[in-house]
Amino acid sequence: MKVKLLFLLIFILVPSLVFSDLIQFEKNYTKFKIYNKEDDKIINYIHLKPGEKLKFKTIDVDTLIILTRVMIDEKATYSYQLKTTGIKKEIKKKIKRSNISQGLHGEQISAYNKIVFVPPRKQSNFQIKNTSSSQLLIRVTSKELMNGIRKMEYIKFSPQAYEDEMMVLIGEKAYTYYQPRKSSIRLNLNGPVLLKIISRSLLPAGSIEKGEYYYQLFEKGIMVHQFFESARISKKASLDSNEDYFPTSGDKNIIYLEEGPHELSLLCEPGKDVIFRFYINKSSVEIIQE
Repeated sequence: MKVKLLFLLIFILVPSLVFSDLIQFEKNYTKFKIYNKEDDKIINYIHLKPGEKLKFKTIDVDTLIILTRVMIDEKATYSYQLKTTGIKKEIKKKIKRSNISQGLHGEQISAYNKIVFVPPRKQSNFQIKNTSSSQLLIRVTSKELMNGIRKMEYIKFSPQAYEDEMMVLIGEKAYTYYQPRKSSIRLNLNGPVLLKIISRSLLPAGSIEKGEYYYQLFEKGIMVHQFFESARISKKASLDSNEDYFPTSGDKNIIYLEEGPHELSLLCEPGKDVIFRFYINKSSVEIIQE
């Protein structure tokens, strides 16, 4: 049993050690975490301010993949410069708001632009410079590294206070959702932790199939996030024992809470019926064995 376990550990660890040497960065650059609502993945990008440079080395990389985005501003395009041995390119890309990705603090970002590049040598030095006036978000990777991304695991989190709750049925499963109505939903959390919020608007039977709403998240009475959502009536979800209202499809947002205690409250748009379900990342929970 011990021999099998040792072999399994070696099998798991060795690929990660090999992949980590494919791309070596000159230093620790400022990270910017991006959440993808469709696949539930959180990916680190590097944040380059206007004029800043990113330097790195590739080792045995067959195909280099460079993904770039910007924080949304009034501009229509952005640019950056790519330099390596004997090559200097000025790359210009259009800005289009992403419908599925955002920063962990609710920042609006653009959809990614991608270029694929073959390093000129077995070991190649690269430099990327942000030549635009936008806040550039960049991810340098390879096919091997992209295949190694894993989904974050989450567990349900129950709020400390709420006004009402109801069951949403999806297939043969039932999920508890919480409703603030006139008062707020209160959540007490200890960071660092990722808080995932799933929201659904409730639309009266026979009404339009699309519902727009917003909700706000407060910390100690100060609004820290505001989310605007637009969703259609779900074809899979229904309310248990209630045929007067239909839930819309679930909208997902993730918020990163830094180390320390957090006293949060959530309010939805006045006059709108919105229900919520909460999750936190599994790795943030301490498991104590007696």
